[in-house]
Amino acid sequence: QKTGAAKIPVAAVLWAGDRPRDYEKWQRFMDLYGRWHQLHDDLMDWAADLRGGVSTYILSEARRRKRCGQPLAEWMLREGWAWGLGELRARLAELHREAAGLGVPDVTTYLEAREAGLPHAGGAIQAGLDNLADLAARVLPGHPGAGA
Repeated sequence: QKTGAAKIPVAAVLWAGDRPRDYEKWQRFMDLYGRWHQLHDDLMDWAADLRGGVSTYILSEARRRKRCGQPLAEWMLREGWAWGLGELRARLAELHREAAGLGVPDVTTYLEAREAGLPHAGGAIQAGLDNLADLAARVLPGHPGAGA
């Protein structure tokens, strides 16, 4: 829904440029981009959403994927972050395929910039998240490793 308003000016530009036949391609691209953008937002804000009781796709997947008794935050730190980045990259690949059919190189350039701005799974960020997950496993109430 956040990117839905962009469809109006895009339609106006396409009609003004005598390219109304391209509207369906653009609509499909914008819908895919809207879903990617929301996923990105949900991944970057997962901790605040968890604290606020906000239900998101990322947190729903975390609840589904975590082990029984495992705190959701621990799963997000240990596995969820990398999983979410993988999902973002896979959806960007789909966006690149759609963008190729639009005939506007700047769209591809924009997607490349968004991809370059994504943190990398693994490396220093994942090592820090693993340390946080280990700490969480030791101190979260009700966790099997609590108090160890």
